[in-house]
Amino acid sequence: MIDLSIRFLLKLILPVKWLVLVALTLTSTTLLSQSSLESRIDFSVKNMAVEDALLQLSEVANIGILFSADLFSDAQKITINAKNEVVEKVLKQCLAETKIIFKLESGNLILYPRPPRKLTLSGFVEDAKSGERLIAATVVDLNSGKGTTTNEYGFFSLQILEGNSQIQTSYVGYNTDNQLVSLNRNKQIIFKLQPALTLSEIVVSPKETAKNSQQFLLDKGLQVTTKDLESVPTLAGEADLFRYLQLQTGVQGGADGLGGLHVRGGATDQNLVLMDGIPIYNPSHTLGLFSIFNSPTIKTAKLVKDGFSARYGGRLSSIIDVRMKEGNNQNFAGSFGISTLATNLLLEGPIVKNKIGFLLSARRSHIDPLVVHLSKKEKRKEGEEFDGQTNYHFYDINAKLHFHLSKSDRLFLSFYKGADRFEDDNSFFFEEIDNYYYQGEIIELFDDQWGQKLDWGNQIGAIRWNHLFGEKLFANATFTFSEFAYISQNFYSLYDEFYGVVQTDEEYYTRFQSVMQDGGIKLDFDYFPNNKHHLTFGGGFLLRNFKPGQIQITDNSFVNTDNFDGISEFFDETFAPLSSSAKEYELYAEDKFLLHPKLAIQAGIHAAFFQTADEIFPSIQPRLNVLWTPANRWQLSFSGSRMTQFMHILTSSGNGFPNDMWIPSSSVAKPENAWQISAEASFNVDENWTTKLGSYYKKMNNLITYRDAATLPNLLENDPFFWEEDITTGDGTSYGIEYELTKKQGKTTGVFAYNWVKTFRQFAGLNNNRQFPFRNHHEHHFVLHLNHQFNDFFSANSIFEYGSGQQITLVETAEDFAPIDNITSIPNALSAYNAFKLPAYHRLDLNVQANFGKKDFKHQITLGVYNLYNRQNPYFIYELNDEFFPQNNGRKQNSALPILPTIGYRMKWR
Repeated sequence: MIDLSIRFLLKLILPVKWLVLVALTLTSTTLLSQSSLESRIDFSVKNMAVEDALLQLSEVANIGILFSADLFSDAQKITINAKNEVVEKVLKQCLAETKIIFKLESGNLILYPRPPRKLTLSGFVEDAKSGERLIAATVVDLNSGKGTTTNEYGFFSLQILEGNSQIQTSYVGYNTDNQLVSLNRNKQIIFKLQPALTLSEIVVSPKETAKNSQQFLLDKGLQVTTKDLESVPTLAGEADLFRYLQLQTGVQGGADGLGGLHVRGGATDQNLVLMDGIPIYNPSHTLGLFSIFNSPTIKTAKLVKDGFSARYGGRLSSIIDVRMKEGNNQNFAGSFGISTLATNLLLEGPIVKNKIGFLLSARRSHIDPLVVHLSKKEKRKEGEEFDGQTNYHFYDINAKLHFHLSKSDRLFLSFYKGADRFEDDNSFFFEEIDNYYYQGEIIELFDDQWGQKLDWGNQIGAIRWNHLFGEKLFANATFTFSEFAYISQNFYSLYDEFYGVVQTDEEYYTRFQSVMQDGGIKLDFDYFPNNKHHLTFGGGFLLRNFKPGQIQITDNSFVNTDNFDGISEFFDETFAPLSSSAKEYELYAEDKFLLHPKLAIQAGIHAAFFQTADEIFPSIQPRLNVLWTPANRWQLSFSGSRMTQFMHILTSSGNGFPNDMWIPSSSVAKPENAWQISAEASFNVDENWTTKLGSYYKKMNNLITYRDAATLPNLLENDPFFWEEDITTGDGTSYGIEYELTKKQGKTTGVFAYNWVKTFRQFAGLNNNRQFPFRNHHEHHFVLHLNHQFNDFFSANSIFEYGSGQQITLVETAEDFAPIDNITSIPNALSAYNAFKLPAYHRLDLNVQANFGKKDFKHQITLGVYNLYNRQNPYFIYELNDEFFPQNNGRKQNSALPILPTIGYRMKWR
């Protein structure tokens, strides 16, 4: 008791900051050893301050303890009841709820604060209203400046010091969220962001940029949201992803978008287009004017044209990775829209709140009656003997279900189906009756009918499972199915009777079909060992099935020439598609790591194997991307990559029309390869202005095209590999400079984007084996896009686009140019390959937008004019030489779209 009393006395008289407890006895001083900690004692305290419990432990165990009184708070109470327990374990129990550790030094037990541990904060970033997970959202620890971004499924993992941290979460179009997070162990958390009332973007100041320089910004490409799509003038009132992408540097299309997307000198088939990770083989409607992505269903889209991640493979030029909305699991919501072109409806909501959500959307063009009316009127201009009509429409259907199975598991089911249908009927009927000599008898009866029906479209399905293995490993498994089918049916009939004698009675029917199918599985893993590394790895398998086929039938007994459905039924009895299959395997691994707070590197490798019945094609594709931030306002990047493509498109037009045919690699058509290097420098002038300048060089090998005088299948052969005799192979080169100036803040914002590009092709046996320009590019191309926000309700935007003339081959033909016809005469070239330059392309679009409504019920009205000054931009020019109607001969121009007023209305509710 004397020892304990002395200790309490010392506690009172020694300075509180340096209080020392020493095990004192009247006779001796005990030196502490490891054996003292291993001795056993009985020890019991109840709701006692930690400091006092240590006093009692020193007495019971007869040990000496040194510590500072500042280590403990009087509020810290503990309760321990130990019987025959080791002293060291009892001591650890006393300190369990503190941040104190101990060590043996010079025979004393010294207590000191434990250094802060690195703990892992992980979880997801979600839309607070819908529960949708947000892709590429930013999560930053403001204390240390360390940050990261969410992956394709909204997951993040960040290592920070234990204790209190101010975590900032941000995403374009949402209010920034700041939360105080207290960590004493690894923690998972879901950050819920509120949608912003305005469309202003998040602006990071130079100071914040320096602080957040450790964020991984590699492989993000151009991120696109629905609000981005709504910020540009529309065609026919439809906000569209592809029309937005055509305004970006390095991306071009044909006149007014006809012919699809061409990225950095690539062809349309060299773009890997993904819908929720599923490949799409024909992503366009209306010959490339619109994409199949209904904009209200898009959560986010990403365009990558360089610095490719190793997780992507199978195409040479770009990745367009579109993630669709998952469906609201919090509240019922939806939207309805109607425009000059189409009507769409979206419904989403919870089936079981917070557990099961759904999304259902549908879109259909409604211009059918107008197209029929105008076509009838146009056909009858030729004379009263002419009749017929043209009709066209397209549609899209999206359906999704998602299940919140547990804190670590989610399951998603998705389905898409969309198609275009074009039908053209024509007839020329002439009946001559002689009332004078033959008293009403028919002298001549002439009945000529011809037409075409085209159907093309995609359908896809997927099952996707997300699983979280702890705080650092995220996994995604996807089972996919995708199909693209194109069917063309043509008919021609002629009946000619003169004075009751049949002169001609013939009917001609053709059908062409091309079907591309694949099904597979893919596993993707994201692993975050620490803030300096983000590892991704995985693999996949695809089974592809190619069904090219053709048929030619002449049957005079089949007289239902004006009924396409009847023809289809007839063909079903006789048409047997010819097919071939292939297997594709892939493995990849990649690390995004920080060598220095200002230097990030992404290095990976993609290995693929393509197997047909007769061949195996291996491919090793290295990828490298470097990002350097030498100063607060500067960023420099460099990338190099090798890409391999195992499928080709055969086209006679070079414009991505649906009659293009997908074919697999073979001994004749080997896999396409490309090496691309690129460099870019960007500079934040201030908080409003950003500018960047980039350049690239790309070399492509094993490209294919038709030989001279070859075209689409002539519909007379039954050999599925007929195309191998009609192709030639060659190389391609593309290089260019890209510049962009952006104003991000203020009532007036905008972008000026300029490209200079050179793109060439060279094929054996074509153009005397000489290099020639690629068809689908403007050497000089720029876009000026301006937005002005008058107030919270009204805004206006405009786009001016200019492109120097594209290069084509000037041809002479006996028929009017018909790009989607399978049965065209082979034209006669009047110039060398693509040696004829079209006039420059330019147009101006204007839009005004009004937004109004209450918090949960909003309306948007869009009015605009496409091609304001009615520029007759040429899509194609050719020489017509028709021996039957020579008065029509001469140089002809197929023009793109004229001036078009646009109107759109959208209503959203939640």
